[in-house]
Amino acid sequence: MIERESKRGIIQYSQFKFKKYDEALQSLRTNLRQLVHEIVLWRLQLSKELQIFRIGVTAWTHQTRRLQLIKSAFRTLSRM
Repeated sequence: MIERESKRGIIQYSQFKFKKYDEALQSLRTNLRQLVHEIVLWRLQLSKELQIFRIGVTAWTHQTRRLQLIKSAFRTLSRM
């Protein structure tokens, strides 16, 4: 028997149950580590996409301003 202390007191495990408990805990840690890793990668990808989107919006805004200036220039020239 293996004894482990917890908030509820001392818990006794048989060798088999302790091994299964330990394996489950190790699996949980591995899955959690992998999940955190994927969240970090997802966040990096999202920030890259957001940066590309911002660049696109900025370019579109500048292009729109240029078009407005060109239209204004043509209107001014046509009035002369």
